[in-house]
Amino acid sequence: PGPLSLVEMGASAGLCLYPDRYAYRYALDGGSTHELRPAGSDTAAPAAGTPVLDCALRDGVPRPRSLPDVVHRGGVDLAPIDPAHADSRAWLRSLIWPGQQSERVPRLDAALDIAAADPPRIITGDLVEKLEDSVAACPAGSTPVVFHTAVLGYLEPQARAEFVRRVTDLCRDAGAVWISVEGVTLLPDVAEQVPEPIRRHKGIFVVAVNGRPLATAHGHGDWVRALDMP
Repeated sequence: PGPLSLVEMGASAGLCLYPDRYAYRYALDGGSTHELRPAGSDTAAPAAGTPVLDCALRDGVPRPRSLPDVVHRGGVDLAPIDPAHADSRAWLRSLIWPGQQSERVPRLDAALDIAAADPPRIITGDLVEKLEDSVAACPAGSTPVVFHTAVLGYLEPQARAEFVRRVTDLCRDAGAVWISVEGVTLLPDVAEQVPEPIRRHKGIFVVAVNGRPLATAHGHGDWVRALDMP
């Protein structure tokens, strides 16, 4: 239930903390397309400066009907990046793969402008040690949503296990929701619930909520496919 407080682990510049400010173009099973836009966009196209993200929804993934109501944007990173700093912006542009600059640079710049105008509250530090502090910063009356994408692979197995223990406690004791998007074998308890043939594909990511896998996904979000779980 909303409103939501988003708390990202390994937040970098915090660009994943603005899902309500971006527009989306979903390719649905059957070939149709559905667009979802933030408030202020007209019926013809997203407002100027709004990043547009494309994603194919496969095998029964329901299309989102609305954007979330976000009241807090925070998280943890060892070295947060200032989205308003010219050198930081240049560094992020340099990480875009060759051949993808024409599409991704304008989208990156637009997302950085959004983050610079409304900076998130990112705590500097280790995501395991600062997890509870980042959730404690969420305003009362909101649902904390702790999430991470392709981050836990940078931790040693013992640290990953400690993070899972702590975030599970927060789900039980603080009403938090935990969303993980990680490589299929990164979280053993999640991997055990995924059909064995899927576990063979090391490049696939698994989307799980509170430790329960719901879908597989492309590492950069190009597609998401529902898992046929019991």
